[in-house]
Amino acid sequence: MWYFEKWVIVGCMSIGMFLGNPFPPVVFGQGEVEAIGQLEASQILNEAVLPFIHALQAGDVLTLERLIDGKLAMTLGKLLKQNTEYPAFLRQRYGGTTVRDTIQVFQWRNTTNNGLAKEGGQRVAMVHMQTSEGNQKDIQLSLEKDPQGFWKITDKKILR
Repeated sequence: MWYFEKWVIVGCMSIGMFLGNPFPPVVFGQGEVEAIGQLEASQILNEAVLPFIHALQAGDVLTLERLIDGKLAMTLGKLLKQNTEYPAFLRQRYGGTTVRDTIQVFQWRNTTNNGLAKEGGQRVAMVHMQTSEGNQKDIQLSLEKDPQGFWKITDKKILR
């Protein structure tokens, strides 16, 4: 099912509304999605998503540790702290990648047991990348605010 005007598309340089849903919610195993405001989408992009992508490309362990939390901090955090060869691995894997499409930022509709929407809700960024060999890599980043109000990446799934 397609939802019109439900996605906020966040480009590396611009923000705008997209009139269709190229990724139906069933792809992610979640319920409906909701649009978020352009200011919030821009904040998520600049505060967490783009620095995360650049840190992957550069093998910047300190930046990655600062940007992750939750489930991702438990898994990726261990690799970042314990594996001294991991920065070189990241540079090799992501160094030649480029963002090939607009980054999409949206939120899952977050409801309580009585069906009322909770404040906040999880945000998701879809990043479409291309390797130097021409292979496509689609990454889904889950984001939540930490207690200090900063956006943190709590999960990373490679969809293709």
